[in-house]
Amino acid sequence: MNPSFLFRTKVLVGFEAAAGLLTATLAVTWFERSAWSAAVLVAAAATIALSAVQWVRLAQLDYAAPVMTLLRQLESLQALRVRSTQLGFVVGSVLWLPLMLMAFKVPMQVVSGTWVLLNIAVTLAVMGPLAVWLVGGKSSLRDDLTGRSLAKTREAVAELAAFEIS
Repeated sequence: MNPSFLFRTKVLVGFEAAAGLLTATLAVTWFERSAWSAAVLVAAAATIALSAVQWVRLAQLDYAAPVMTLLRQLESLQALRVRSTQLGFVVGSVLWLPLMLMAFKVPMQVVSGTWVLLNIAVTLAVMGPLAVWLVGGKSSLRDDLTGRSLAKTREAVAELAAFEIS
């Protein structure tokens, strides 16, 4: 783990918390009584909660602890960071449409459930490959979305742990 991991994590966690707060604010402002509105609010609350957990874990890093203990803390933090990124991507891909419909004051009753589900399916099918293509050279986000960065970190910690034992 390099220091840029901690900086990047702090920036991304801050961005996620801000996005969650903005989404919650907009959803409450545009709230209409529907399952989609509730889903947007739950997603925003979950985003804020995951951000808070990551901030707490960042604050609890013990730099005076033995190296393997610190590496395990960092591995745990990175695992949470990767899962949070993956979850945010999937949930955001599903809920952007209902949020936009609420933003433009389109009553959910006017929109066919089949149309919404079809749009969500197309979004999920298109967004994954599109995100990987857009990220292109920015391998850190691509690695987070695919889980590669977490696998690399776990391998490195396992190698160091094996070295420590022998």
